[in-house]
Amino acid sequence: MKIRDLVSVVPQPAVIRLDHLNEAQSEWITERYFITGELERHIEALKHLLARDSGSGIFVIGHYGSGKSHFLAYTTQQITTGSFAARPKVFPISLLNYPASETLESIITKSLLLADSGPDRRAAW
Repeated sequence: MKIRDLVSVVPQPAVIRLDHLNEAQSEWITERYFITGELERHIEALKHLLARDSGSGIFVIGHYGSGKSHFLAYTTQQITTGSFAARPKVFPISLLNYPASETLESIITKSLLLADSGPDRRAAW
């Protein structure tokens, strides 16, 4: 008997990218995501932030390979499928697709097809 006779492994990429959300068979992102107690607390905090009337921001910080991209892809799927009470419009933008010399403001403006409003972006955003 071999290990493969006892255990099934579903292939998935070693590195999760937000681009995987656009694939036809992207349900593995949520199906293969393991929720720990600590992660559940972070998700509840995110749900609380999304339910507020005012905007907010978060930083996802962790070492290489700690699951930051998978967390972002998972939460994006949960929000867009209605698993979160609040359903803000989500625009997954991977910074991997842009050079480090490009500003975050210009990346978002281009990705969302917004008009460049000069130094004060509030009107366009």
